[in-house]
Amino acid sequence: MIIILKNILEKQLIYNRKDYIKAREAFGEILAVYPDHAASQKYLKKINEELSYVDAYNASLNSKYMTKANNALALGDVVKARRYYNKVLSMDPENLLAKSGIEKTEAYTSEVLKERNRDKNRKRIEYLWKRFKKFYKDGDLVNAKESLAFILDIDHENDAAKTEMTNVDNQLAKIASDKISELYNKGRALFDKGNYEDSIRYFEAIVIASPSRADVRGLLASAKKNVKNAVQYENDKKATIAQGKVRDKLDKMYERALNYYDENNLDKAMVYFKKSKELADKYNFADYSKSSREYMSKISKDLSDIYYRKGFEFFSKNKFEEAFKEYKLAIEYNPSNASAVAEYNKTADNIAQKYYEQGMSYYSRGDFTNAAVLLRKALVYRPDKMEVKRALEKMQ
Repeated sequence: MIIILKNILEKQLIYNRKDYIKAREAFGEILAVYPDHAASQKYLKKINEELSYVDAYNASLNSKYMTKANNALALGDVVKARRYYNKVLSMDPENLLAKSGIEKTEAYTSEVLKERNRDKNRKRIEYLWKRFKKFYKDGDLVNAKESLAFILDIDHENDAAKTEMTNVDNQLAKIASDKISELYNKGRALFDKGNYEDSIRYFEAIVIASPSRADVRGLLASAKKNVKNAVQYENDKKATIAQGKVRDKLDKMYERALNYYDENNLDKAMVYFKKSKELADKYNFADYSKSSREYMSKISKDLSDIYYRKGFEFFSKNKFEEAFKEYKLAIEYNPSNASAVAEYNKTADNIAQKYYEQGMSYYSRGDFTNAAVLLRKALVYRPDKMEVKRALEKMQ
């Protein structure tokens, strides 16, 4: 009997915390062994009544949110509509109407973005149309097609550009053999002079008109490769010059980071290893980048452990909000720190429950202003705490 009494007291605490799901499981365990236990039967009945109220409340709230979402969408307020559809889905993840609403907001947003993109690039598109017309008039179909391609890159649904692109493609396909020969001679002359970039447009025109010309395909590939190599050579040359200028700066920055690390000043070491890595990545110093990254990884774990220990000290002194801040930092430095995550969640629960109880105390005395302030503080620590949300809804 003493064991039953002890169990009942434990279950009552769960019930009083309004954790009805766990409470129902807990009293169910007692009734599985003692089916006629009156107190457990009484609590189980209360729990089912409370859960029934919660379900009815959630259904009412869902209906309210859906109405607000649909009204917002009808008015073109996509942000507001999406917010309310997501509120519905947070309580009922399988709600088909809310999912459909989200899809409608995404489709609406997509159309708006397309139109904004057209407006933003209107001058650019007008310029490209003029460019296309000039090349087309001069008979330069390759550059005319390129202009149309630029337009379609900006506005994929531009029907006029699509129509003209089909027209140009058809004309290119009908280029006579003597025209192909003329294009080949011009392209080959430029290629032989080392003017690879200008030769490409002639070879491309021939390949479009006569895809079977393997010799031209080879020349086109070679010209593109030479252009790419020339660009790469210039880039490498610039990179080498740039590396020479920043090498001394990077050496000093990395050395400073190491000194801070050796002094166990981990926060400062992290700052300078980050700077070292950013500079190394920008100027392709792979060795510095790799070494800085490895130190940053180790420091992150060390700092996470340090902040975790600080949090634990605060928690043991019942300074829960200070502990919460330290645990949060520990997780930011190392999200895989399981101990920090567990203590963070436990601390968040404690603080949220404290503010909830304080807020409900003010609520019971009719002081709704202070009650709302405290209840909102509870949501800062536990945004998904349903009893807090219900209390705030009642005060609206």
